[in-house]
Amino acid sequence: MSQFSSPRKRLVGLDFDDTVVDTTGAVMRSIEQELGKSVEPGNISDFGYWESLGFSRVQALEFCADLEADGYPGIELIPGVDLLLEETKEESDFFIVTARRPVRQDVTLRTLATKGLDKFIKAIHHTQNPYYGGDLPTKAEMCLQLGLDVFIDNEVRHVNACHKVGVRSFLFGSQGFRDIDPHDGVVEIPDWTIGGAYLKGLL
Repeated sequence: MSQFSSPRKRLVGLDFDDTVVDTTGAVMRSIEQELGKSVEPGNISDFGYWESLGFSRVQALEFCADLEADGYPGIELIPGVDLLLEETKEESDFFIVTARRPVRQDVTLRTLATKGLDKFIKAIHHTQNPYYGGDLPTKAEMCLQLGLDVFIDNEVRHVNACHKVGVRSFLFGSQGFRDIDPHDGVVEIPDWTIGGAYLKGLL
């Protein structure tokens, strides 16, 4: 190997929903359209919230499955993520690590392409989704399989698990719904504008 070989790129795993794209925002708009009225924002991962809106567990799952199949109409990027990927692409390889079902990978690919992010993403890797079952690896297991240096997710349980197995983990944003706290050593980044400046020093 030449002594002038380029250094290895940093391998970075990104959660997709509510980390790269504003899935909660898209779901909330669809709920309001379905109900024909404004509703208070809530934790869309909590069936109790759906029940407060008049949806049963089955209805909530079906509603979200239909939105997922349609690519979450009107979904937007989390502000600043495209700029971060552009500015760190020479030093980092990015992978999507998502709990979306593999059967919907075409939808995720289409969203990436539509938003101009497909050129930055090396691959999409699917992990366990507690709502649909299956034997896919957890996000922590996937991080180890891929040999990731960094993992970024908006859910505390995922970053805690990845941190526990030795992957440098970042808690992105936060919808404000937490039932556990991030472990010591997990770095919280509030958004891609503020967090991006910090991350660029690492990526």
